Amino acid sequence: MHAPSNSNEIQERCKKERRKPPEKSTCGFCGRVFEGTGGWEACVDHVGEHYTNGARGKDWKVDEGFMEWALKEGVVQKGEGGVLVQDPRAFPLD
Repeated sequence: MHAPSNSNEIQERCKKERRKPPEKSTCGFCGRVFEGTGGWEACVDHVGEHYTNGARGKDWKVDEGFMEWALKEGVVQKGEGGVLVQDPRAFPLD
């Protein structure tokens, strides 16, 4: 076994993908749709630009496709009255 030459090599070796990102996502501010390889990352960057330019969470419209993905992946679960809540098994605190 060889010693890692830099921290990037160590990071790559330790990387573990927990789940695939949504195949399609929609900006809750302007409705722009992002799909395909790199779509999720592009959407996150795009939404960040809205916040940088003064957008606020109260203006956000829910991306139903994202919510379906989150429910299917176990990121959220249905709570009382059908409200989606974070599933503690998806993000354990310990």
